[in-house]
Order: sequence, then C-alpha cells, then structure tokens
Amino acid sequence: METIKLRAYQQKAVDAAYNAWGSGKYKDFLIVAPTGSGKSMMLGKMVSDIAAAGDKVIVLTHRAELIEQDAKAISAFTSIPVAINSASLKRRESGQITVAGIQSIYKQSDFYDVIIVDECHLISRNKNSMYGSFIEKAKEINPRLKVVGYTATPYRLDSGLLHKGKNALFDGVAFDIKVQGLIEKGYLVPLRAKAGSKQIDLKGVKKRGGDFIPKELAAAADRDDITAAAVSDIYKHGADRRSWLIFATNVEHAHHIHHKIENSAIVTGDTSQDERKRIIDDFKNYRLRCIVNCQVLNTGFDAPNIDMVALLTATESTGLYVQMLGRGTRIKKGKKDCLVLDYGGNVMRHGFFDKVTPSVKEATDGTGEPPVKMCEKCGEICHSALKTCDTCGNVFPVEPISHDTEAFDGAIMASDYKPEEFLINRITLSRHKKEGKRDSVKISYYCVKDGGGLLSTRVFNEWVCPEHEGYARKAFEKWWIGLDKITPPKTVAEVIAIGPETQHKKIIVDTSGKYPKIIKTI
Repeated sequence: METIKLRAYQQKAVDAAYNAWGSGKYKDFLIVAPTGSGKSMMLGKMVSDIAAAGDKVIVLTHRAELIEQDAKAISAFTSIPVAINSASLKRRESGQITVAGIQSIYKQSDFYDVIIVDECHLISRNKNSMYGSFIEKAKEINPRLKVVGYTATPYRLDSGLLHKGKNALFDGVAFDIKVQGLIEKGYLVPLRAKAGSKQIDLKGVKKRGGDFIPKELAAAADRDDITAAAVSDIYKHGADRRSWLIFATNVEHAHHIHHKIENSAIVTGDTSQDERKRIIDDFKNYRLRCIVNCQVLNTGFDAPNIDMVALLTATESTGLYVQMLGRGTRIKKGKKDCLVLDYGGNVMRHGFFDKVTPSVKEATDGTGEPPVKMCEKCGEICHSALKTCDTCGNVFPVEPISHDTEAFDGAIMASDYKPEEFLINRITLSRHKKEGKRDSVKISYYCVKDGGGLLSTRVFNEWVCPEHEGYARKAFEKWWIGLDKITPPKTVAEVIAIGPETQHKKIIVDTSGKYPKIIKTI
C-alpha cells in the first residue's frame, strides 16, 4: 500500500486527538477544520490507527456522498476492509471499521470502542434524535465509549457551541485549524464579496427557532424582479468564472432560477441519488456550468472547481453561512479566488468569513436571564431587543436589509481589509445625558485624510463612562491611561475640565461595518 503523508496541520490534528485521550483532558471532543482542509484525510488516518490498535470504530454521517468519501479516505490508510451500512447505497455491512448513514443505522445497537461523527454540527442536544439515541445505546453497551466529532462549524443556531451548555455531547475542542492560516499557506483560496444589485426585503419576515421562517423567506426572495436582477449579475460577474453554485430558498425558487440560466441543473432533497451523482459529476468535469440547490449542497459537497457562489437566500445561522461560503474555498489549478454574490444581507449579518463569531448561546431549561448584548461603545449590558444603547446612545447595527438599501460590497476576508488611518485635527468632549442612566462623556474626533491630494474630513465618536462601575469603568480607565494621563478621574465633570489634550495625532478606525469602530489612537 502506498504511504500517504498528511499535511503538517492534519498530522497535528490527529496527534492532538491522541494527546487529548492520553492526558485524560477530554474523552469526547471536537476537531474543528475548515471546509476544504481535508477532514476526510485526517479522519481516515485516525480510523486506521484506531483499528490497527484492535479497537472497533464506526464513522457516522448523513449523506451518501460523504459515506463514500470517508470510506475511500480510510481505505487509503489501511488494508482492513471498510464496511458500509447505507440504504441509499444499497449496502448493509458491518465490520471492525464501518462507515454508516445515521438514517440507516440509528435503530441498531452494537459494541464500539470509538464513534466518529463527520459533520457533527448536525447532532441535536435531544437524546431522542437519531444521533442521540444511537450514541446513548452505544454508551450503555460500552460505558468507556469515546466520541469524536469533525466539523467546520462547532455550533448550532438553536443551542450555541457544541461543547458548552446543558446536554452538550462533547467535552471540548482538541484541535482547531484556522481558515486564514490555510489561505496563507495556499491550501485554500480567498473569497471576494459583492452585494447583489437587488436585496431580499426581509421586513416582516418572522423567525422561528432563531432563523427565518422558510415559507415567509421564500415569499420575500422568490420575486421576479430579484431573480431577474440576480441572473443578470451572475452572468455579468461570472463571465470569466467556470463553475457557479447557487443557493435558493426552496424547491420552487430553485426552479425559477434554473429556468433562467443556461447549462444549469437543480439539486434538491427530491433529486434521486443517481441523478444527483450524474449532475455533480458533470459539474466537476465542466460539462455543466451551474448548479442551483436548495438545502442540500451546503455540507459534504466537494467540488474544488466552484469559483462563484450566489446566495439568493438569507440566514441567521452562522454555521450555515460558513458552510455555504466554504463550498468555494477549495483549491484548484488556475483558480485564484471565489466570488460571493450576496442577495440576503448575509455578509453584513455575519461579518468576515475568517472571523465570524457565532452566538455563544447555551441550552437551558427555559429559565434564567433574558438574552442580552454588550454595547461595544461603552460596555453597557443591554437587552438584546434594544436598538440603541441606554447609556451612550450607540445605535446597534441590526436593521434588516430592504430592496433599495445598500448592502455589503467589499472585503469578505478579514485579512483583505485594512483599518483606515486618519489625522486628528481636534477633539471635543461633552456631557451625554440619558434619562434614568448615569451621565457619560462623548468624545468627538474631527479628522482629515489625504485622498490622492484631496483632504476629506470625518468625525468619529466614542463614549466613556467614568461614573459607571464594572466593565464600563474599566474601559474608561483603559482609555484614560491610553491618553498618557495618570489617575483616572471619578466624574464626567473632571474629565471635561481636564480637557482633551493628548500627544496622539492619529486615529485608527475600522470602517468596514455599518458603524465605524475606533481601534486606537497613536
């Protein structure tokens, strides 16, 4: 058998798994690896090593393509036969190494030493789910059973991080491979983003379970004017791109898009296994230029040739956002990047692809504190429903995107964006009052910037809270000390009386979002 050498980061991930077990730090853990990083190869090596030690291991996943992909990867590392249990693949086998579809095996029970779940973000906290019931029965048979999850997105919209909160299956993260490092080393390609010429109007679209209600979202997205504009954009911006992947909101929407794009095909949950396989094969071999899909190809779809992704849908799920965009990050000869066309305000909602921050929500029993958020301007903890901060008046960027609103159009990778530097012309300090709250200090920086010989002026504001307690007070003290001053005062009046004198002459501002964020003064 030909010896396969893992990439350095892949070997580190496998070693980290063994170290987690050996040190006793974790028994059930996650390995987080971006789409396109070669999870199947890491999984294959790990399964091979486990089987070589005499243990029995089963790999669980949810889709036939992934079952075949993982079985092939495992076979590349071992001569031990790999059994497949999948109704869709018409195979019902078991062995020391088994790769199975969860739908085909969840009612069965057997002894296993290790269970590995590929795309484990699909596991529900509900112990009565397919994954939950299978793992529960396996642990009853073998209390020493170990569970490992592989995923690019270690969180769920309904319950937050997979290793946090009540009924979390995993103890922690044994290894986390970062997107940016893989791009820098040439293992993934960067993304570029462009807003669609028309945006889905999400006003009035309600949410259920934290995401948009599918029927209402489809009604907002599946409009002739949006579809026509999107198709025009796709042909315009995709003219020099060879493989387009489009995400629609539902099956009917997918058909409406498909009918307007030549050399395209549809993949939905209704597409037969044989037909899906034929379409994907044609797509990967450039016989088909475009696939329009609905809730199918966001995970487990390996097509390195994809160089344009169009999001004709919207989601509040950070995981789904990352999974959809991740379809375009795989490397392919001649491919420099992947263009993302966004029609649902997704980039504005979730931020840079390589710096997304999911909601760190934890599953609870329904009691406890109401949902909150922290104001990035003054540190005040506010109820999540508020549109402005009670303390400093900062407007939270949560307004939905509507048809004629300018959507995000620019860098989608944090590494591609460089904060802007401005010269400070003058600074003013004033008292900011808010009924029922302690006063704060509003600092206004009047700045200029040389733009090719033309001086542009900008005003940037921030708020500090000398009379507050806790986080807000500490944030003020940090700001004050940063002005090369000592002994932070206790009142708003003292701060204003001392004045804004400072040796700092420049300000660094992140202007990529809806509202500028002051990073530091220098």
